[in-house]
Amino acid sequence: MSPIEFMAMIEQHTQAARAPFAAITLSVVIYCIFALWKNDKDIISGIPRKYIYGLALTFVVAFVIRVVIYPHHAGMMNDDFYNMQHAKMILDPNFHPFNPFEKSIGWPFLLSILFWPLGLNQYTAYFANSIFGALTVIPLFLLAKRTTDSNVGGILAAFVFAVHPLHSMWSICGENNVVSIFFMVIALAALFGFFIHHTHEYIYLSLFSASFAAQTRVEHFILFLFIPIGIYFLCRALFSFRRIVAVMWIPVALAIPNLLHEIVLKMSTNWTLNDTKGAVTGANVSLDNLVSNLGSEMMRIRSGDSFSSLIVLLALVGIVVGWKYHKKIIVFFGALGATYFVMISLLWKTLACRERFFLYTDVCLVLIGCFVLKYLVRKYKKHEKIIVPVLLLLIAAFSLHFHVRNIDPGYDYFYYGRKMTDAFQQIIAKSSENTIIVVGDPAPIQALSDIMVMLPDVALDNIEKLGDHEDLYYLCYIPGDPSYERIRQAFQMQIIMPLKLGVELTPDSSRFGYYKIIPR
Repeated sequence: MSPIEFMAMIEQHTQAARAPFAAITLSVVIYCIFALWKNDKDIISGIPRKYIYGLALTFVVAFVIRVVIYPHHAGMMNDDFYNMQHAKMILDPNFHPFNPFEKSIGWPFLLSILFWPLGLNQYTAYFANSIFGALTVIPLFLLAKRTTDSNVGGILAAFVFAVHPLHSMWSICGENNVVSIFFMVIALAALFGFFIHHTHEYIYLSLFSASFAAQTRVEHFILFLFIPIGIYFLCRALFSFRRIVAVMWIPVALAIPNLLHEIVLKMSTNWTLNDTKGAVTGANVSLDNLVSNLGSEMMRIRSGDSFSSLIVLLALVGIVVGWKYHKKIIVFFGALGATYFVMISLLWKTLACRERFFLYTDVCLVLIGCFVLKYLVRKYKKHEKIIVPVLLLLIAAFSLHFHVRNIDPGYDYFYYGRKMTDAFQQIIAKSSENTIIVVGDPAPIQALSDIMVMLPDVALDNIEKLGDHEDLYYLCYIPGDPSYERIRQAFQMQIIMPLKLGVELTPDSSRFGYYKIIPR
């Protein structure tokens, strides 16, 4: 039995624990936040009023960009709907989808909480993600304030992510990266709060937030390594191996079922082979991937066609001006950011939209870059009222080009998901209770409605029974869908809604559409 087969065997027995464990983890996070809000008055009262106003304005900027200005739609296409479908499975144990593809539990669990009172709607997921994206600036401010011992450092970190174009882009879809960053930042902010206040609530908040981040995106499991390293390296007086183990084992245990699920999912398929339809093969994790992906990302940053180029520049200057007094913090966040960067670069070369994972590294680089503003304000104290707004305006100006590009309807980054979001909404609105939709992957339809769906093979095997059905349709939207030709030979097809998803995606994109079908 191979290691993957052994883990798959264990995973089958721990699968049912993922949702209850997510519920326990989130409950502890919420309890700790309220306990700290009630007991630790320094969280707000220790911050001068002008910086409270500055943080409030920064949140408004982040909120307006993500909730008001940017359009909301699917990003990774079916991945978004797998999250929604999983949330529906949590709410309804009797719901058994045809394609029960399950991702990490954290985001679907949060969506199930929102779907319960608000109902199943894809825009609930998109706007909820946007709000989490905007809220991230608050714990990021607290984290940077504590790492730099400077309110202006906190404002800089919060503002950089408020106007971060890539973070904004991934805040308006149904994927889980942005939500995971929210809990990652809370974990780190609470860790540095623990260094200052030495209270149990802070260390529990740090560890359980790390656990929920790891249950939302498995990459954040490395926080369980860096939290004890941070205590030992940055505040050794608080380090006790026995106590660390005592407080860590529960949050780690709560995240393990999701870790097993993701390892089995990621390693049981050759994703390069799968993504290229058999044209190219390659290992899921390898040094060859690392070299190739590192080279591609370095070229992207060096070209200047990335907001991360500015963040890297800020970090480099931050190292220079902050090394003398803050070398340990710089080394800690440099190591954490580098670990995220290398870990993601080790994965298969065809990983879609890899740059979204480098947002984790951007968080770490921004925290190093905050020493720039602290240095400038300390050196030119009399000119603080000029230095701070000027630097923030320059950052906003640099981001403007990327935001304009992102919201351009012709921009092809999320073109496929944007068009399919509208199409699914129209198809569901026009369908009746008698509608049957034949579709290769029914996850989006089943996630958002109770419309009856049928897989192409089932439809082909039951042509005679479908002969009298007047409300029969076929949806072709998946690049390379092999069912199209067989459906065309067995059924008369009348196009109801052409789907213009971009010719550049696939040579067979002219087939994409929603068809009325009748057995021949």
